[in-house]
Amino acid sequence: MVVYMRRAGSDPQLSPWVMHRNHIHPVVHKVQDAVAKNPAHPWSLPELADIACTSSRHLTRLFKTHTGISVQEYLTSLRLSLASKLLSQTGWSMDRVAQASGFGSARQFRRVWGNFHDESPRAYRAPQENLRH
Repeated sequence: MVVYMRRAGSDPQLSPWVMHRNHIHPVVHKVQDAVAKNPAHPWSLPELADIACTSSRHLTRLFKTHTGISVQEYLTSLRLSLASKLLSQTGWSMDRVAQASGFGSARQFRRVWGNFHDESPRAYRAPQENLRH
């Protein structure tokens, strides 16, 4: 039996975990795999370039060419997706959600969140809390 998962209207059409992976470049996939395994890690471009066995500059060009976004944009999208999940599934404080999602502080998390969402993390969480109770 196949059961389809329903998504809320506010959910993205595609998961950030699979977006920007419709290419065949092995170096870019290697970096995406590393970041996806641990998006909360404080990744640096030189560290990711070491994983890819290439220079930071070359990785930046490869990533943008094959995914259409920068390494930082990809990492941010994964971190925000993880934060959304934590906001909707836990009662954690903003500090704890920020830390578990790879943001340096709750303030940084709220700032980045505001660049991608029309509502605050607290407002996003409010309807989710009603569903959990």
